[in-house]
Amino acid sequence: MSARAFALILTATVVPYAASAQETEWSYGALLATDYISDGESLSGHKPVLQGYAEVQRGLFYGGVWGSTLDDGGDHLEVELAVGIRPVIGGIELDLRYARTFYNKSGDCCGEIALSAEYPLSGLFYVTTEASYDFDTREVSTEAVFEYDLDEVWTLSAAVGADIDGEEDEGNSVSWGFGLGRAIGDNTWVDVSYLDSTTDEAHLVASTGFDF
Repeated sequence: MSARAFALILTATVVPYAASAQETEWSYGALLATDYISDGESLSGHKPVLQGYAEVQRGLFYGGVWGSTLDDGGDHLEVELAVGIRPVIGGIELDLRYARTFYNKSGDCCGEIALSAEYPLSGLFYVTTEASYDFDTREVSTEAVFEYDLDEVWTLSAAVGADIDGEEDEGNSVSWGFGLGRAIGDNTWVDVSYLDSTTDEAHLVASTGFDF
């Protein structure tokens, strides 16, 4: 899919649902992290990164943009545009979306479709699972994230994921990690995570950010 075609889909999907400010929900946030780890590998050359997002949602439908600095093969900026739908079925929060990724130098990279589901096992324990398929690389990715609220400010998390590459010259990988987060007020937080994988050495990543 071309960048122009994706932009048309984004506009046609989001704009009609964002017409009324009273029925539209806006959200945004940003974070500063000591590294940008994806599938166990650093995309920032083990340097600090700044990431941020903005999103608009009306009813079940939403559209948004996410971006990050990086240092990966000559690119220094990654931007992802996404449109999707978020229904709730039987207490399970679903998210079905299509996302397209662009880089400042290499341009239009790839697009994927993803489905995630969040289910509260109790008032303090949450499980989120996600599966995605990249149409350009034919890569299938899966991930499961477990979160436990110790109290009103502290949260423990654990995650495990797997990537199955569709290209014959690429290998499959498994990644996992653990984290401890602390809320600071209603919108700000800090987090420290230990991340490891079958493709690279372990990393300790600290981050702080806000969400509104």
